[in-house]
Amino acid sequence: MNDHLLGLVAAGDRRALAWAVQAARRVVATGGALGFEQAAGLASTPAKRRRALRDFAIVQAARALGGGDAATPLQLHLAVEQFRRACWPIWSARQVPPASATQVEVALFHAFKAGGIPGTPQGIGKILRTFKQTKLLNLVSETG
Repeated sequence: MNDHLLGLVAAGDRRALAWAVQAARRVVATGGALGFEQAAGLASTPAKRRRALRDFAIVQAARALGGGDAATPLQLHLAVEQFRRACWPIWSARQVPPASATQVEVALFHAFKAGGIPGTPQGIGKILRTFKQTKLLNLVSETG
């Protein structure tokens, strides 16, 4: 799934914009028979799209917390719980995180906005393993 690229398009990332243009060209080439979501390889439902965006943001937080290497699930879980207590109650109504937010806080803000944050290190570890297996962890570090 390419849902993680949506945030990069919004941020103006060149590779993500090129991906969006290619998807639009595929739609046009089929005369509209192929929808943008399918042409772009996006998740088939809004819930799956939110989960993909959440997972991508969690991986971004792990990379930022680990200083280039992904943080351990326990380290990230502790950061998530700190964010949940200290930041989320104040920031939850915002559309974007404050300019003073750290990279970890920005990533966690987007993960929380998407919803369904795992409450255990094991749940976070499952997300990190899935991304590592699909080699998307490398994409995060290249675009992050």
